[in-house]
Amino acid sequence: MRATAEETTRRIGPYGIERYLGRDGFAGRHLGRDRYGVPAVVAVPRVSGGGGPRVRRELARDIEAARIATRYGPARVLDADLDADVPWIATEYIEGPTLLEAVRRHGPLRGEELHKLALGTSAALSVLHWFGLVHGDLTPSNIVLASDAPKVTGAGFARAFAAARPDLAARAATPAYTAPEHPAGAEPRPEEDVYAWAAVMLFAATGEEPHDRSKLPEDPSAPPPAGAVLEKLRELVPRCLSGAPERRLSAERLMVSVVAACNRGRVWRPEARRSSATVPGPRTEARRPLTPFRFDGCAHGSPYALAGAMHAAPKRAADLFADTQERGRLLSWLSAEVQDTSLDRGALAARFHRPADAAAMFVAHFRPDLAAGLS
Repeated sequence: MRATAEETTRRIGPYGIERYLGRDGFAGRHLGRDRYGVPAVVAVPRVSGGGGPRVRRELARDIEAARIATRYGPARVLDADLDADVPWIATEYIEGPTLLEAVRRHGPLRGEELHKLALGTSAALSVLHWFGLVHGDLTPSNIVLASDAPKVTGAGFARAFAAARPDLAARAATPAYTAPEHPAGAEPRPEEDVYAWAAVMLFAATGEEPHDRSKLPEDPSAPPPAGAVLEKLRELVPRCLSGAPERRLSAERLMVSVVAACNRGRVWRPEARRSSATVPGPRTEARRPLTPFRFDGCAHGSPYALAGAMHAAPKRAADLFADTQERGRLLSWLSAEVQDTSLDRGALAARFHRPADAAAMFVAHFRPDLAAGLS
């Protein structure tokens, strides 16, 4: 079969094209490099034919918002020129397999891999929704398992095409990850992203797409279906797969609930840690007393106590995370004084779009009992 012109193109905008990556319902994608050799995924959206000018206008609006939103978690939108003869959108190139490829090659995810996926994807949706965007096409093909954390790709296309070319939007939808209430070709809604998140998690944990919703328990207290998501997430996934959109969590609450669920059962009280069945040998040096962390006028001797104080004073907690110096002081205290490395430093430092979200994540991580009420 002869290659098409799209597959053999060698330059798009300022990017030299190395190879053709494929096409979905919205755009053809290429691997390109800028003049400095930095790789990027260069997408050529389908804007020809009926509705083309409107598609460009709608895309321009959403891509501009995505350029800001994707600084905080999803794959970054780097640049775009929708007025060019060949319109293009460049996004961050992320090394790694897609979730679809990883599960097909190696089987379902387990343990920390599954938990990292749940947090990374729910955080990405929270970011997008805060900036007024809806992903609209969250599937295993649009999640890359990078070496540091999962990355959501493909943000910024679905709503624009649904607004201007509902025929293309209807054909591009993936049924297994489309909420049951979604009319074909209609603009996606935030609660539909949450449904897609739950469907993605079910695929990641079982290796099977959730075609048959009748096998999923509507009651979170019911036993999970065979091969269902691990115990810690079993309450969230069925709820977010509910056929009633109002029963699903918002993306923000979902993110915090995921952190709480994945840490439920972990003990952070210093006295509980000392009661471990493994008894350490005799110490020859004196134990250095822990330097307390001062927050809201009080000294707190453990992350457990500090998280409780932040839960009681959410506005002051958000102010702390908004202050770069104070946030650095907290991270230094966790590393040097507490010697705790379980918390994702990158998430607290830069990934979240609002300080309140970083504070909520801190509370959910160290006090999942307090965060559970958010679900």
